Amino acid sequence: MIMTTTVERPVKRSGRVWRWILAGLLLAFIAWRLPNYWAFDREQALSRNDSIPWHYVTMSLHVILGSAVYLTGLLQLSPQFRKRYPVMHRWVGRTYVCVALSAGLLALAVGVVSEFGPAVRVGNVLFSLLWLHATAEGWLAARRRRFAEHRVWMLRSFGMALGVPLARVITIVCVFVLGPPVPGGNSVAIISTWLSFTLAILMTQAYLDRPVRRLPVRKLG
Repeated sequence: MIMTTTVERPVKRSGRVWRWILAGLLLAFIAWRLPNYWAFDREQALSRNDSIPWHYVTMSLHVILGSAVYLTGLLQLSPQFRKRYPVMHRWVGRTYVCVALSAGLLALAVGVVSEFGPAVRVGNVLFSLLWLHATAEGWLAARRRRFAEHRVWMLRSFGMALGVPLARVITIVCVFVLGPPVPGGNSVAIISTWLSFTLAILMTQAYLDRPVRRLPVRKLG
């Protein structure tokens, strides 16, 4: 009698290529953003609200911790890292949760006082809360040893974090298409804020919902 079953297809080389591309883009983003904040030099800030004394320090800490989110998240994306170094995977995961929750709380603080108006403030607060929720759900799932659920929530968390560099890309496109924002105009900031995080959430969910390709295995019995 011939019996058949299925096994998951091994990770394709294309998956590794996309992870390397993502790593290169995120490292370039960190190299661009981080130097403006890690020295806590207000004059180098790309975004600041001088009417609020604590804004720059809070933004600086958010950017520094956000950089750690990308570095630890990239490691966690690697199946080889998870399989070869399970203990380190757990510790890096704990580090990711700590820095993501901290960066999310700081994002709430700076988001609610954004200089780009109420529409951007609402977007920043909403997406910060969603990011905090996804990260907390992922941590709780791991604590309950629900590792499939844990993976889903962690991918959602990291996917939402990618909304920040995506917003910078959308801003450049908007300026190219619509022209530089006029003084006091917030249309570019509104579009980039809402579109970037919405796309990040939708693309992450599309990745999670993709069909898993399986190979048939023939068994003789």
